[in-house]
Amino acid sequence: MNGCIQIVSAFLGSLGFGIVFRMKRRRLAFACLGGGVTWILYVLCEKYALSLFVSNFIATVFASAYAKVVAKHTKSPEIIYIITAVVPPMPGGPLSCAATSRIESIHEQPEQFPPPTGVRLASIRNE
Repeated sequence: MNGCIQIVSAFLGSLGFGIVFRMKRRRLAFACLGGGVTWILYVLCEKYALSLFVSNFIATVFASAYAKVVAKHTKSPEIIYIITAVVPPMPGGPLSCAATSRIESIHEQPEQFPPPTGVRLASIRNE
């Protein structure tokens, strides 16, 4: 049951970002699908005991390839599909704290941020 809730949350999170980016309705379905499938792939990789970095990297590579294919099919910019597909595996709270401290020039020690945040961000940067 927990897995179903996670998958539905991934679809809805991608839908929310699509709405924020004012995507057209016909593109929203592709955005939701990309986010949901990216999360499913991430969970499967994590289930088979792959590291956090590898799981995120595989999911992000899929999201990038998916965005390229869908963008070509819908004749849209691929960035809107990449962003909505990579939202589910992103760490919410830790990422927000790290970004806020950098913006406000608060120089905290790296060990004060949770290590998974840096690992996930490093694996997402694939282009």
